[in-house]
Amino acid sequence: SFWVYASAVICACYSAISITLAVTKDKKFDAMATGCFAIVLLTFIISVLCQPRRRSPKDMWKLRFHFAVYIYVSEAAYIVYFFRQEDFGGVVIHFLSAALETAIFHLALNFRAVLGRLPDKDLDTFLVDTLLKGGIQTMFSILFLSFRVTQCYFEEGSLEECSDTSYCAMMISGYLVSWWGTKLVQGSVRSEWKKDLNLSIEKIARMKDISFRRGIQGFLTLVTGVCGVFLFSMMSADNMDETTIIVFGTTGTASSVGVLLSEAYSSLKAQKQRVTESEIGQIDEQATELEEPVEECSWVFVGVSFLFTSTYSALCICYGLTLEDKYLRMFDIILPIVVLSFVMVVMYKPKRT
Repeated sequence: SFWVYASAVICACYSAISITLAVTKDKKFDAMATGCFAIVLLTFIISVLCQPRRRSPKDMWKLRFHFAVYIYVSEAAYIVYFFRQEDFGGVVIHFLSAALETAIFHLALNFRAVLGRLPDKDLDTFLVDTLLKGGIQTMFSILFLSFRVTQCYFEEGSLEECSDTSYCAMMISGYLVSWWGTKLVQGSVRSEWKKDLNLSIEKIARMKDISFRRGIQGFLTLVTGVCGVFLFSMMSADNMDETTIIVFGTTGTASSVGVLLSEAYSSLKAQKQRVTESEIGQIDEQATELEEPVEECSWVFVGVSFLFTSTYSALCICYGLTLEDKYLRMFDIILPIVVLSFVMVVMYKPKRT
């Protein structure tokens, strides 16, 4: 219950900051709300999932009221703020955000019901290792980003001057929360089903038994990572292009949310099918299947390494022909990645001699 009450207090403070922003139009409150958004979201997720077997009407009413205070009040405050600023694009965005967050909340309630049906041992593992331990680790990563915003505040003397840094921190923190959310979905699978329903590192190494949807998820995860690295590098920049930051931030957010929703939908669907099959006796939940050992990695990784090394060689040739320093700087930047990928590719297929 501690996490429920703590989240209620934090969400109420966040809503109060949003209301103050709408009333005063002071951008420092916008920076404050932006900076703490990810932690508020993380604690709210913990409060929703930390007691999955409490399903009484009173408990569900409390969750819905908590959600309304957190989402609808804060989003309404932002809509008022942008309306007073005559920024109608911001009004539309926050209307859509409220609708998307409502859909995700209802999906989370279905996910919570699945958690409540887990065996005791699997539920214990989920609550302790995935939810709390993973949530606390993610929270410390978010706090690190928040301290970067604090550093900017002490250097500039104003939160308004740190709005871009605060925006980058919020976007990256959102990616971290989405990644943690994906881990929550994967952790909700019963232990005897995880090998079949979750994407294991063995499947990635062999690049076999990976569906088209999994491939799209992998690509979107890569896009999210690239956007996150770019935004993190921009946090230390003196001059930021606001449009570029918004484009990268929005792209990364769409990718990370897409991965989370795809994983949640497919996992819930597959688990429901498994439950039905087990009830009619089509599968044996106690049966264990020996997984094929990984003796070599896929040629895909070899091709990626070849691409890196070829790019490095091309940059070296361009520098040798033109003697322009830009090529020297470029291959100095990618050299560690090239060396790492080459060392890995040498070890990928050890039995091929």
